[in-house]
Amino acid sequence: MNSPDNAELNQLLSEYANGHITAARLHQLEDILRDDPQARQVYLEYFRVHGALYDLVDELTDEDEFSLPANPPAIDPDAGNSKTFSMPQLGFLLTLCAVLLGLIVLPLWGIWFDSDRTTADLASDPLPPPSVSTSVARLKLPKIATTVPIAIVSKMVDVRMFPGEPKLSVGQGLASQKFSMESGLMQLDFLSGVSVIVEGNVELNLISHNQCELLQGQARVYAPSPEDGFVLITQHATFIDRGTEFGVRVLPDDQAEVHVFDGQVDVLPRPGNEVMKSLTTGRGMTIAPERPLEEIVASDEDFPSMVHFSERISELAQQRYEDWQASREGVTSDEDLVVYYDFEPDAHNSQLVTDRSGSGLDGVIVGCNLAQGRWPAKQAIEFKGPHDRIRMKVPGEFDSMTLAVWVRIDGFDREFNSLMLTDNFDAGHVHWQVRSSGMIDMGIKPRTEDRRIYLSEDVVGFQDLGRWMHLVSVIDGDQGVVIHYLDGQQICRVPVETGVEIDQRGPATSIFPLQIGRAELGNWRPRSHTNSPGVRNLNGRIDEFAIYSRALDKTEIEHLYTLGRP
Repeated sequence: MNSPDNAELNQLLSEYANGHITAARLHQLEDILRDDPQARQVYLEYFRVHGALYDLVDELTDEDEFSLPANPPAIDPDAGNSKTFSMPQLGFLLTLCAVLLGLIVLPLWGIWFDSDRTTADLASDPLPPPSVSTSVARLKLPKIATTVPIAIVSKMVDVRMFPGEPKLSVGQGLASQKFSMESGLMQLDFLSGVSVIVEGNVELNLISHNQCELLQGQARVYAPSPEDGFVLITQHATFIDRGTEFGVRVLPDDQAEVHVFDGQVDVLPRPGNEVMKSLTTGRGMTIAPERPLEEIVASDEDFPSMVHFSERISELAQQRYEDWQASREGVTSDEDLVVYYDFEPDAHNSQLVTDRSGSGLDGVIVGCNLAQGRWPAKQAIEFKGPHDRIRMKVPGEFDSMTLAVWVRIDGFDREFNSLMLTDNFDAGHVHWQVRSSGMIDMGIKPRTEDRRIYLSEDVVGFQDLGRWMHLVSVIDGDQGVVIHYLDGQQICRVPVETGVEIDQRGPATSIFPLQIGRAELGNWRPRSHTNSPGVRNLNGRIDEFAIYSRALDKTEIEHLYTLGRP
């Protein structure tokens, strides 16, 4: 066969090395390597470079990554003593990279142009199994709702539903249904492209992607296309948009008002009066039972606009951020708080994650980018690349433990998606992650068993992608249980002695004392060879993380959620 395109083969090898390759692309790479000796030689040289560089970084950073002082002094920017490589270290690294370039990379470059090189002896060598590549096709993903939504909740401010009504969240898809809102502001984006903003005491019946019924309260409709003919129904009239912006209010005496802010609305009173009326910009109408139609002047100020909505959201976000800041003193004063990262900027070292608990257990950012957190003024750490992580070290042993995190998951990329994983997995070590199916997964290593697993149901779904969630897992040594919480609510309670595999084993050796040691947020670097999937990087963001040396109770966890909810 003809030699593969250089750039294409390089891209395939990069995807394979980083664990991003799909099943189809993996088959493509295998076909190339099977049929082309030159490509096989490129493969070998590529991974010699990849392995050498990874081992080099691992060796150089292993000794120094936790050498930061517990209370780092302020750094004088003019003193040349920032937390970076010194000149001798930098010179050494540059020299070493040059050596690697000359000995390994340049021969690799020559391979592309040396058509006489043969690697027939490599033809029978199978492609080594990738760490996660082939698992892409067998990921167990969250269940997909069988009901197609007709509208999406795109924005909410201070929404309170009536008792008995299901809780709604931003990003949630809504099928045909009726709901009642006691107060607040909500924007619904229909799949037809129409947006409806409702405010206050509202009862709304969603009928289709192009039709809804307002039973009580007021709504403002943004309908960009005159061809769609979005229909809003009340008890005594039907309003049909013709590419417009209008508001409708239903009063307690069954009287309805329509206000046209832009474009045209056709009004079909009912019953008994089938004569359609057309209203244009600036005009309005009152429709009431057993009373003649009455034209009025449209009042734009009486209905919430998108601009007003955005202003309210910004004001509320800033207020909640300030409230959260004020609450941190109460959180950090807890004597059982072992680690507390709020990811607020460090003026002296942007790579440092300051531990606000007072324990001095600062973390180190590796590869991650800074991003927006729960509020525009809040900073988060974003995990995207396969090597992004936060390194940390937590000494000591614990009889109970609580792990808490504010996390935004952006995709189910791996079978296991790291929240916090210890490097080692020896007696008492803790692994905390989210599975691709949406399960919250706590794994603990007993002394004489491989592991013990404490799984929730599939509680995180596609509708949760991109939204901030508060996840808490409690290991309660006194009560003998592991409990998972999502957004302040208990979702799982599992016996410590057996984990979820109660049918496969009886009570066995103790998991206590618990320990963490060296660990990572958002990724995993196992210290020993393992058959488990090795790439577990999180696709998402974290903007608050805490470890407690006791089991927090339900009330405390609800309080933490209330303090931090977006």
